[in-house]
Amino acid sequence: MLVAGILLVGEGLPVQVSAQDMGIRSGKFINVDQSVGLIKNIVLLVEDKVSGGCWTNVDQVKEQVRRSLEESGLQVYDEPLLILSPLSSNLVITVDGSRSSDGICFGNIQMASYRSVLTLFEGAQIQYQGVNFSQNTAAYHRKSLNAPFLKSVDAHTAAFTASIMTNRKVPGVAATLAKWADKEEHLIPVRVLANIFNSTQRDSPE
Repeated sequence: MLVAGILLVGEGLPVQVSAQDMGIRSGKFINVDQSVGLIKNIVLLVEDKVSGGCWTNVDQVKEQVRRSLEESGLQVYDEPLLILSPLSSNLVITVDGSRSSDGICFGNIQMASYRSVLTLFEGAQIQYQGVNFSQNTAAYHRKSLNAPFLKSVDAHTAAFTASIMTNRKVPGVAATLAKWADKEEHLIPVRVLANIFNSTQRDSPE
């Protein structure tokens, strides 16, 4: 049974409340895993934290992931966007690694899809990150991590796109996408917003 993350306190005891108890019909409730099926736009980012010359094909990995995503019908962007809806998500490839004293490269590659959410509470803006897909693989190689990481990112991308296509068949996801079929989502680069803000600051009287 899917349980919503809500606790009610009655007589000093926490009571767990399910989605069904709240009157949310299954066709109207999309859980975290299912929300992957809503994704149509991807902001593709790579975080390279590898030292010792253990990873040198960063551009090849990013291009391979981009091609796989686009072949699956997803729109891919290279720069951060102002993400306002669950139709868009950040897809971050984070790579850590280093070379040991005996010359062997050790590392880990992770692919994660997430959205940042701001909540206003008591006058403070609180930022959360909602992750709806994550996979990682550890690897080692005497010369470099290029080949292992390329193979791993292929597998992670295939799993990510497969999850999207599978969850698009979920009734709630399919119904939500159908409502957006004739609508256009306006994706605004954060860079554009920053330029507008800076221009406004310059033009405003002191």
